[in-house]
Amino acid sequence: MRHLRGDEKLLVWMPRWLGDVQMAEPALAALAAFMVAPARLTIALPRAFFPLLDPKLFHLAPGLGEATLLDANDERAMDTALRAADAALLLRGSFRSALQALRARVPRRIGWARDGRGPLLTDSMRPARERLPQTRRVLPRPFTTAAQELVGSLGVPVRRTEPQLIPTEALLAATRARLTTEGLPEGAPFILINVGGRAGSAKALDDWRPIVAPLLAAGRSIVAVAGPDEQARLDALPKDPRLVAFAASLPELRALSFLCDHAITTDTGPRHILADSLTLFGPTDPRHTASHLARTQMFVGRVPCGPCHQERCPEANKHACFAAIDFEAVIQAALS
Repeated sequence: MRHLRGDEKLLVWMPRWLGDVQMAEPALAALAAFMVAPARLTIALPRAFFPLLDPKLFHLAPGLGEATLLDANDERAMDTALRAADAALLLRGSFRSALQALRARVPRRIGWARDGRGPLLTDSMRPARERLPQTRRVLPRPFTTAAQELVGSLGVPVRRTEPQLIPTEALLAATRARLTTEGLPEGAPFILINVGGRAGSAKALDDWRPIVAPLLAAGRSIVAVAGPDEQARLDALPKDPRLVAFAASLPELRALSFLCDHAITTDTGPRHILADSLTLFGPTDPRHTASHLARTQMFVGRVPCGPCHQERCPEANKHACFAAIDFEAVIQAALS
């Protein structure tokens, strides 16, 4: 592919999944450093993820805080920005994003040639595939790697490969104050548990009591968090004075992971926001995030039907993958 010059008006269309947005951070940092003027870089992503690129909350890579953020769900604003762009880097892998860039007549449309997108792009890369007896599906691999390869093919050096999201002292102080307000004694050590997940999602563990109850019995304090619209998951937890439960924002979740002793989570989007974690892999394949697991202890439920990556678990399987995880090993790791 032809290299970028660095003086283009470049629009980067990010994925709509939280985990992929976080894993693409090294590629974004490389682009911001490469651009002659970082303000010519526009990053389109869901508005809910804007705080992750807020220099008041996080220590961002040089230039990244100067980029323009655009709500990718605002159709009119996206169309206007695409028509003004010299190039669009489509990290969002949908057919629709490539078609919209074509209709906006973006001179350079850069992305992966898969799912029928190839003819709509001016610059494309074919993803690696697995050679299996029955199929040649796209190779399961981390989005971090895929994004860096695509950016690197444009002549942009990616010098850091691990996502970086370091809270500012202001964010850490505000999060400590929130803990005190919610009932955790000031300075008390705690185990963080992310119990969030979309209703009915196969990636979410519905019953956290087999992990929470033994930790409470061992005398440990727990801070349980979920998303703003996931209160039902918090309400299902045992009632105990040592358990503090509240809905946390994404910046708070990241800060909490810097303040806790251990963090426990399933492999949902917020898992990528945690600095370190004990992660429960149910229907998901760890290979998709293999380069982003340096500080992650994996607990994988290995079953014949998995990893399936299905959004809904077939009724006959009854979340067998989560049932296959050794919860006792998770508890011992959290108590260590």
